[in-house]
Amino acid sequence: MSTAANETGEKPFIAQRLDLLFEMAKEKAGRKLAAGTVADGINAAAGEKVIDQTYIWQLRTGRKDNPSYNVLAQLSRYFGVSPMFFFPEDLGQAVGPNLQAALSDERIRDLVMVATGLSDQSVDALTAMTKHVRALEGLPETSA
Repeated sequence: MSTAANETGEKPFIAQRLDLLFEMAKEKAGRKLAAGTVADGINAAAGEKVIDQTYIWQLRTGRKDNPSYNVLAQLSRYFGVSPMFFFPEDLGQAVGPNLQAALSDERIRDLVMVATGLSDQSVDALTAMTKHVRALEGLPETSA
């Protein structure tokens, strides 16, 4: 079976980004997110069938790697990220996909804005508190 993975076995960029979004959704919800759930959510929001779970699965596994902009826009809306999240030339690439995806959450952006301007000591205290809360919720440690 032919896949879009390169010779090193690395998934295409779109598949890597979808994996990241699915993992972040799993972490947030505490359970695995299925491609069918994503397809159902996208189709419900569109008011018509615009995508199916098989195609989402194919994109995520790298079996397909050239979706239309419309598909990327639908996926972006569902996961709450910019469609540019799926393009490596994106300015957000400079900060890394994890941070870019995290900043797509308005509450996280608000938290960052509230912390802006605080002293180093206060930022360190907020970081320690956040790590403690993540541990209480059973979430893994993250890196910046």
